[in-house]
Amino acid sequence: MAMIPRTGYRALSAIDTESLGNGQARGTVIVTEDHLNRSGIMHGGALATLADSALGRAVATALEPGQAPSTASMTMSYMASANPGDALTCMATVRKRGRQTAVVEADVVRDSDGRLIAHAVATFVIVTRRSDVIVDAEKELSPVADPA
Repeated sequence: MAMIPRTGYRALSAIDTESLGNGQARGTVIVTEDHLNRSGIMHGGALATLADSALGRAVATALEPGQAPSTASMTMSYMASANPGDALTCMATVRKRGRQTAVVEADVVRDSDGRLIAHAVATFVIVTRRSDVIVDAEKELSPVADPA
């Protein structure tokens, strides 16, 4: 499957996501100084961003055209620290998809040794995409031009 271009916040956080289909997705990041907390390890919020990006992409693979995932809740369990230079991979899988919600799980692992860094469980609301907004993979959300 294709990598999704980095846009918006994902571009700032240097996270790449890839749709794998059938309710699965992968997110990757290489930890840089920009990801660190005051203790010199990867900030928990940066790990949560990686997980949320992969979780949302996994849900998106299970939706109908015109639908979009929106995070309703997410729980992170942190198991180990990540350091500058670590390459991390987050594998996300939809566990249950209903008409209006989806439950998704993800594991973040360090590529070099396979160590589990974090585990995430999230609930996503399935929403209808706004018709007055165009999503351009190369740009941010932009309003549709008013023909008047």
